[in-house]
Amino acid sequence: MIICLILALFPMYVNREPIDRDSCSCKGIPLYGRVKIVTEYPDFRIQVTDNYPDIVVKIVGEHSHYCCEWQIVNDYPDFTIQFVEDYPDFTIAFSNDFYGIR
Repeated sequence: MIICLILALFPMYVNREPIDRDSCSCKGIPLYGRVKIVTEYPDFRIQVTDNYPDIVVKIVGEHSHYCCEWQIVNDYPDFTIQFVEDYPDFTIAFSNDFYGIR
């Protein structure tokens, strides 16, 4: 009985941070701009998927001012990401055509 209760409540504790569609942000950080890929202490833990991603990202060369446009950089990022297999903050897919929050 106790195990059933724990399993029923477990998803509430691993719930991912919601993405704010109006401001195109998560945790108060805009989801566009200069992005650095790190292996430790990221702003966001993300998982790449092809099936029902939370956002679809477009990689740009420079001047990423629109929602879900990311410029990959090594210095002076607006936010950092870490690719993970489990417990992401949100999931992403990559596309050049149909990008944005889903």
